[in-house]
Amino acid sequence: MGDEVLVERDGSVAWVRLNRPDRLNAMNAALMDGLVLRLRELADDPEVRCVALTGQGRAFCAGGDVDLMSDRERRGSPTDAVGPRMDHQVRVLDRRFEAIELLSSMPKPTVAMVRGWALGGGLALALACDVRFVAEDARLGMGFLARAVSGTFGMAYLLTSILGSAKAREFALLREWVGGADAVAMGLATSVHPADELEEHTQEVCRRLAAGPTFAYGKFKDSVNFALGADLRRVMHYEAVNSRLTSLSDDARESVAAYREKRPPRFTGT
Repeated sequence: MGDEVLVERDGSVAWVRLNRPDRLNAMNAALMDGLVLRLRELADDPEVRCVALTGQGRAFCAGGDVDLMSDRERRGSPTDAVGPRMDHQVRVLDRRFEAIELLSSMPKPTVAMVRGWALGGGLALALACDVRFVAEDARLGMGFLARAVSGTFGMAYLLTSILGSAKAREFALLREWVGGADAVAMGLATSVHPADELEEHTQEVCRRLAAGPTFAYGKFKDSVNFALGADLRRVMHYEAVNSRLTSLSDDARESVAAYREKRPPRFTGT
């Protein structure tokens, strides 16, 4: 395993740090595969009673690494997205989405500490945690729709469960991103702090949670997930299919071309 995901122990608290700071901790295959493996280990470790997730450097996670979106991945059209190739790509996405499910369901508190950008899948990682502490300079955004992709990582489930259907739609359609204070005001984050005080606050809360009744915390999380009704894994699979279809659209190819050419995209709606 590489060093894309670091784990540090502070007593019964495990700090998980996304470690691609030169890319604002943008997701690649190694980071997501490493994150799933680390979270599995921590979920099963009885000595770990709270998990804190953050990013190295000046960002939490800027979503998927757009520079890795090759022309090959964007070639074709939605009508071509059938058969074994489509099934394989969706299975790969499903496997990497396990990180979201682990953060949401592991039987111990999970805490996100967000500095800078948390976009797309990065925002989903934060929303999958039980609580989110953000810096004043945090920037939280849906991300996917700006690239003409419908969204993955359980975003529809997470936004709807946290904000409700109407506010989830408003956030996705009308807000490119929100700052730390606005994120707290609308319910996306738990509390906002000056950047130089954020880690100390997060450490204090994590230590308190780690000293609490872990078994009861885990069962409460289980009850909340049951009360929500929808199955997160099924939602993420459904999202993966829709995301793959939209990623093959003309608009998605135009989005990547515009990013590489450093110009505004010219979407046609196809």
